[in-house]
Amino acid sequence: FILSDPVSAFWETCLVVVNIAQLVLANWRNLRARFTEAERAFVTRHLPGLSKGEARALLDTGEWHTAAPGAVLAMEGHPVAHLSYVAQGRAVVEVGGVIVSSCQAGDFIGEMTAMTGAPATATVRADGRCTLWRIEAARLREVLQARSRFGREMDAAFARNYRDKILQMNARSVAAGVTS
Repeated sequence: FILSDPVSAFWETCLVVVNIAQLVLANWRNLRARFTEAERAFVTRHLPGLSKGEARALLDTGEWHTAAPGAVLAMEGHPVAHLSYVAQGRAVVEVGGVIVSSCQAGDFIGEMTAMTGAPATATVRADGRCTLWRIEAARLREVLQARSRFGREMDAAFARNYRDKILQMNARSVAAGVTS
């Protein structure tokens, strides 16, 4: 208005209105986001860099599932159908039919193969009833490619989970007296 240029004033006003609308929409999503106890634990542990609205959007792309005892969650030599997050329960990890590890509440199952489509390096079975959040592997890759912020956050979550799994394996090796 100061420059007496109505075209520039119009476009600048449009830009301000769009930015205000985006801020209101993001705030509205954050205020409306509600989580169950299991979802809150998942978000707190694995998605600390996402807003509540973003975390809710990511969770909504997957589903909650109860796995029966003995259910196969990943099959050695085959691509995984889903990335799974163990909310409750335990799963055993077998390589060549030998139990080598376990996944506890808070662990991911199939994170390496869900991201690449490569065959699983182990068979993972539910050891009792397990509550899982899971997302189809192809859908996960699609979502993470479309929303780079989700991809960065999931990569960081996987890295933290890899670290925890390695520490658990090292502790089990020491307890079992395994030496190199």
